[in-house]
Amino acid sequence: MTNDSLKAIENNMKRYNEEKLQLYEMTSQKMWWFSVCVISPLSSSDNVEDLKQSDKEKVANNKQYLKVENNKNYIIVKELSKDTSYEICVQTCFEWPSINNLQQIDKKLESSWTATIRAKTHKNFEHTLSLQRLPLRPLFPHVTTFFPTEIHLGWKPAVFPPIDEKTTETTIDYVIREYNHHKGEVITRVKNESCCQIIGLKENEEYMVTISGVQCSTNEATEESWPVIFKTPPTIVQGETFELSQPNQIRLFYYNDNSKSSKCMCWSSPYQGIGIIGYEIEFSDNYPKASEKLLTCHSVWMPLTPTSNGYSLRIQTICEFNKDIHKSLPTQEVKIPAEMIIFNESKRLHYIFLLTNKQPQRGGFLLQPDIKGLLFVYLFVL
Repeated sequence: MTNDSLKAIENNMKRYNEEKLQLYEMTSQKMWWFSVCVISPLSSSDNVEDLKQSDKEKVANNKQYLKVENNKNYIIVKELSKDTSYEICVQTCFEWPSINNLQQIDKKLESSWTATIRAKTHKNFEHTLSLQRLPLRPLFPHVTTFFPTEIHLGWKPAVFPPIDEKTTETTIDYVIREYNHHKGEVITRVKNESCCQIIGLKENEEYMVTISGVQCSTNEATEESWPVIFKTPPTIVQGETFELSQPNQIRLFYYNDNSKSSKCMCWSSPYQGIGIIGYEIEFSDNYPKASEKLLTCHSVWMPLTPTSNGYSLRIQTICEFNKDIHKSLPTQEVKIPAEMIIFNESKRLHYIFLLTNKQPQRGGFLLQPDIKGLLFVYLFVL
């Protein structure tokens, strides 16, 4: 939405009595929102003749409509199929209640649908990582510290192809963008670091950031990392009622580093926390390293010890704030097979895209989201 369009919505909201709005719990989120239409491909069994006869009916059955709150510029679409192309479009919807009776809808408005964008899901988690392609974008981005107005991020460094045989070192500029509040603008950058500090945030707000690497000598840039979505804590946190995010979306995979393949495990960055974030990994009794059955790490990925026998583990998030330690519930048991056969590949893929907008020309109003101004589209397996 453009600034002019948002001002028009704010002016319309001023027509209503604030006390009545509070009485009926009416907010702007209930009055207008984004509608996202996801069109899945037709079955391969559909032939051309069938499509000609009942094309509208078939397309309608392959559409999924999702409602997005107006304070978000992205959506996560679940239950998608792997290695499949989808079409997505967006519109803005309004339901203005009557001024005299807030329980009665006075006017319904819908913008036209945006132009369709097309994207394809990945084949598997390894395909999501794109390990075989250089430059390799920063991997496993995660929040390492939560504060009400600042957070710290960490990631696995980007990898660029060598410039020449003589050049052994290169300067990498890491660019951090934020999408939910800053529409993809660069909010900070660091050189040759795999961590950064983001300040000036608002408490108790949701943010979505990505990280990309730029090789300074050649200006070659990586793709952006997958998004990190997090919520800053409120200024006053009650420890007994604070909900710490449990590790989820755990993945086992191969990681090739300097022609050496390692069995690794990763999990998602926490959505919310307070203070310094860490993870406690508890291994089963048949884990070969008896002295390391309880480990603590501060990253969302770790190499696993190869063994001739399988074992299991559990992970829980821990955070340290004001000398207090908070812990999430442990995950369910994760089984590590003796042979590196990744059998827990999820069929669920998440699709994140942005409802960004270009500025209108000649003073016009744009109630419709404009995904021609899309800053990036990213598909990943969770």
